[in-house]
Amino acid sequence: MGVKMVEKLTTLTATSVNVVVALLTSAFAEYFEHTDISAYSGIEPVRRTVVKPVAPQTVEHVSVYSSDAGIYYSTYGGLLQKPSVEEAAFNQLSRVLSYPYIQGVAHYQNWSTWEIANGTYNWTVMDRIFQAASDSRKSVILGLQMGVSAPEWLIGRDAAIVPTASFVHANPGWFGLSTVQRFVRGYHVSDMAVPWAGHSSANTTCTFQSYEWYVERAVTALAERYSKRNNLAYVNVCGPSASGGVEANFNVNYRASRLANIDYDTKMNYTLEKYVRTWQRRIDLYMRLFTRIGMAVHDKPGSQGYDAGYPDVSTSRRSSVVVSYTVQQQLAAARAIRDYMIAQYTAKHNGSMPIIRCCGGNNRTAQWGVPGTTRDKPPTFNYSLLMWEVRQRAIIGFEPGVVQLLQNVSSQGMQTMLDIDLYYNGQYLEIKRPDIINNTNFPEDRYVSSFQNTSARMTGPLPWNYSQRMGH
Repeated sequence: MGVKMVEKLTTLTATSVNVVVALLTSAFAEYFEHTDISAYSGIEPVRRTVVKPVAPQTVEHVSVYSSDAGIYYSTYGGLLQKPSVEEAAFNQLSRVLSYPYIQGVAHYQNWSTWEIANGTYNWTVMDRIFQAASDSRKSVILGLQMGVSAPEWLIGRDAAIVPTASFVHANPGWFGLSTVQRFVRGYHVSDMAVPWAGHSSANTTCTFQSYEWYVERAVTALAERYSKRNNLAYVNVCGPSASGGVEANFNVNYRASRLANIDYDTKMNYTLEKYVRTWQRRIDLYMRLFTRIGMAVHDKPGSQGYDAGYPDVSTSRRSSVVVSYTVQQQLAAARAIRDYMIAQYTAKHNGSMPIIRCCGGNNRTAQWGVPGTTRDKPPTFNYSLLMWEVRQRAIIGFEPGVVQLLQNVSSQGMQTMLDIDLYYNGQYLEIKRPDIINNTNFPEDRYVSSFQNTSARMTGPLPWNYSQRMGH
């Protein structure tokens, strides 16, 4: 999730953001583009993939910050995601939630450490997170990480019922988060259940005790326990990703998986059509069980070609080498997933909007073009474009990597990042633990003033009042 901070980031100050916001005019028009992925891929048309734009007059354009908008403490990769969570982790959480500039906690629970045996759940961590948030009158963003974080008892079940595939993850860090992992020919190999096996092409039913059947059971159990909590901000949809499923990507190192000779192609049997269809099915599931949901968009739902991080790959090929599908095919699939989410949600909830977020707040938002001008559109395709296109149809959220690890970003760098997030109507800003509290359980001093400043500004009208701009 964490990538290099764009150099432009340090040039935009809080003052300049306020100035460009004041200069915004109605000349900046909405941009919609909806594409059937079969137009690019040559595969069978995706069922329920082409989503018609929601008519602007039916959308409840948000013009003020939500009551639970703000800066959220992300547990991602921290002590609360460990297989065994110690009391010190809960003490640290309570301390962070006591900070007035923190709105709540964003927790992504690994499925493997929650459903510890078939049908047996350990609720301790999530229960205590909700209780700590309630005690501090704060909110919770909740996500369930599946994919390589599914339980070992499930990944190891009868392959005829729950088929599995082995692969080399594009991000070596996910090897450490994989429930089933091993080294093959020097490569980090992870196992995951094949998510599109065991449910019908009509997107309506799944085979008894198939992988998707277990997914439904798990998400239903989660909803029965937490969907009615009054401090639940929203639930992040977990899709069929090769990672934890929080982002709509499928980041497999395709080349390394072949070199490892683990029969990846046959066992995973990946197509964009299957991937989009399974994402749609997951969206339907979460929408049926939870009132407020969100999802993290991504620009590489079908690359299967990241070669970063392995020494046998030359430097010139280290970034996002696309093997299976073209950029245009992936763009169409990414839009199909995103637009399905927005259209289904707004239809069910009388025009109110879901949360669309990206895990790249520290750099991607800087790529939205020239703020305050009609050249605001991102110049090239990346997952910030996927958010830019729906900036009037969704509530926006951002999540950066650990900012202090990105070129040792200064306090001004953090403020600049948050300024840009706010400028683009970011309402849910997830910040990882090291940027909020240090290893001695004291606030990370260099960023406190940025958090205080940003939190104080997240009330009242949003920077872009879309209702006024669209004449509503």
